[in-house]
Amino acid sequence: MWNLQLPRIQPQFSLKSFQQHQMCNVYSCSLFRYKIQFISFFNQNNFQKIIIQFHFLLLVDQGLLKYDEKVAKYWPEFAQNGKENITLEQVLRHEGGLARIKPEITRNMFQRESIKQNVIGEIIEKQSPKWGKKSTREYHAGTRGYILNEIVRRVDPQQRTIGEILKQEFTDKIDADIYIGVPKEKMKQCVDLIFSISTNPLWAYAHSIWPNRFGAKVIVNPFIQMILHYWTNLTKKIDFNSESLRTGEAPSFNGQGSARGLAKLGNLLVQNGKLNGKQFISQKTLDEFHSEPIQKFDNMTRSITNFNKGGNCLYDENHNNRASFDKDGFVGWQGMGGSVMNWQPKKQIAFSYVPNLMDTDMQNVKGFRLRAQLVKIINDLEKKQ
Repeated sequence: MWNLQLPRIQPQFSLKSFQQHQMCNVYSCSLFRYKIQFISFFNQNNFQKIIIQFHFLLLVDQGLLKYDEKVAKYWPEFAQNGKENITLEQVLRHEGGLARIKPEITRNMFQRESIKQNVIGEIIEKQSPKWGKKSTREYHAGTRGYILNEIVRRVDPQQRTIGEILKQEFTDKIDADIYIGVPKEKMKQCVDLIFSISTNPLWAYAHSIWPNRFGAKVIVNPFIQMILHYWTNLTKKIDFNSESLRTGEAPSFNGQGSARGLAKLGNLLVQNGKLNGKQFISQKTLDEFHSEPIQKFDNMTRSITNFNKGGNCLYDENHNNRASFDKDGFVGWQGMGGSVMNWQPKKQIAFSYVPNLMDTDMQNVKGFRLRAQLVKIINDLEKKQ
């Protein structure tokens, strides 16, 4: 086990990384009212989308789903209003044409009992897809999780939701503290999100135009439109610290869990689908999951993203990020506010970073710098062996 001491760079965060059978933990808290623990749960925000992909790994491995199959095969009512040819792979790559849904899905709608009554399903069925002129890819910030949950519960033999499958097949079986729909008895382990003063859109704009000023040293931000429009509107509409949000299933943004649990999931991917000697996912399914990365301009983020067949971003020379440390072969995604969940199959590293201070740096530079430092430490240790 490696223990790293880092400065208290924000009110509270948890970092976890596995490298082969070695483990690194970093925890920090600079506010006395918080006590961070192994079992503390953080809102995972947008990189929660990575957790959804584990469900599809499982269902594809069982022969219940195919990435290139049309969604309507599994969900016939989805075919309404021009959606009949949309494939599962397109939804995973944010190319389903459903980045916005009307009417908006409320907190009451994404409670588990409402989901099973098809309240959200009926809304999605009536939608018409809309694609941008420049590209078919548009980041589905909130809607992707709702769509995928409807597919999963129709395909699963027990008709379970994403949250139920996560708990029964992953949380319980591999002892990973991750939930989409936190049980009431676990609610005390949830850590509140804090919205920093820099979440003011004018401050974010200044950081993005003058990245080396104000002492920030922030790399130029291509996601500024998302900051100004989506980020500020979302935090006004949604109380991320409410019990009703934590118990519901909004799979794209309301997952709760520890960095330890997230890194355990990542470790499953870098250990060829095995954990504790047990084969959870076949190598064939993992190979397909990581295959066929396609770089394409995203109409929402205004940048080029590089999503593979399983819906994960491959951070290599084709990923349009100004940070040089972000082109090192890691796979995964990052969450709005600073979270990161990545893994590196070749080096067998699984990395997770979950803060509760919501930062406006949409490129998650802090998390990626921590990840780069971890890789450097591992490389230095390997040279000494």
